[in-house]
Amino acid sequence: DLDPGAVVVVGDKLVITDFMSGKVRVYRRHDGTFLSSSDKLTSEPWGVCRVSDTEFCVAMGDASIAIMAVKISDQISRVKTFRLRPTFDYCIGVALWNNTIVVSGVKDRTICWSVVSSQDGRPEELRKVCGGYVSFGLGDYFSFLTVKHDMLYVSCGAVSPDDSGVYGFNLLSPRQPPYTYKPGGLTSGITVDDIGHLFVCDYGNSSIHHLTATCQLVAIYKDDVPRDPVAIFWDSGVLYLASLGSHVITMYETPQQ
Repeated sequence: DLDPGAVVVVGDKLVITDFMSGKVRVYRRHDGTFLSSSDKLTSEPWGVCRVSDTEFCVAMGDASIAIMAVKISDQISRVKTFRLRPTFDYCIGVALWNNTIVVSGVKDRTICWSVVSSQDGRPEELRKVCGGYVSFGLGDYFSFLTVKHDMLYVSCGAVSPDDSGVYGFNLLSPRQPPYTYKPGGLTSGITVDDIGHLFVCDYGNSSIHHLTATCQLVAIYKDDVPRDPVAIFWDSGVLYLASLGSHVITMYETPQQ
C-alpha cells in the first residue's frame, strides 16, 4: 500500500512521497502507471515541491530537505541535501517561492516556516506561523504548504479540530494578519490553481474543500473522494489526489470558475 505524504507533477511524471516505506515513488502522469521508486531515504519523506522539469525537493523527518531528480530512465537520484537543524526538529511541508525554498517544520511543538537559500541551505529568516499545540504525533498532525502570487498557504492538521485549518500569509508583508479557514476537521494536503483558488484535503471527513485566495469557502466536494485523502496537487485543470492505504491515484477535472 501507498502511504502518501504529498504529490507533485514533475514534467510528465507524478512524484509521490511514501512516508511509511521511506521512499519517493514515480508514476506516469496521464494514467497513474507506477514507474520506479527511490532507494530508502535517511528519514521519512513528507512534503514535496517541483523545482524544475526534472528536479523536485523533498522535506524529511530528520529536519533535512533533499533536492532530487527524475532521470530519463525514470530512476530517481539525489542531487543535494540541506540539514536544517537546529532551526527545525522535523520538516514536513515544502514549496518554491521566487527561487527560494520555503519549509514548514516543527520546533518546540510549534509550526514555523523558513525561507531557505537555494544556494547553501542556511535559513535566512524564521517565522512563527501558528503554534501552541498540545501534542505532536504522526498521523494526526500535518503542516503542508503551497505558494501562489506571493501568498504562502499553510494547511495545519492538529489533534484538536479547533486548531486545524488553513492560514494564508503574504510573504511580502509577513506582519499582516493571515487569512484563515477552520473547517472543524483534520486538514492535510493543500494545492493552488492558476487563479489562486485553494483545494484542501479534509482527512477526517474524506472531502476536498475549495477556497478562494482569501480562504473563503466556495464548495466542499465529497462524491468519489477516497477515504483518508492526504496528498493533492493541481496542474492544468486536473487535481491529482492520493489517500492513505491506497495505491489508487484519483484524478479530477476542476470546476470552471
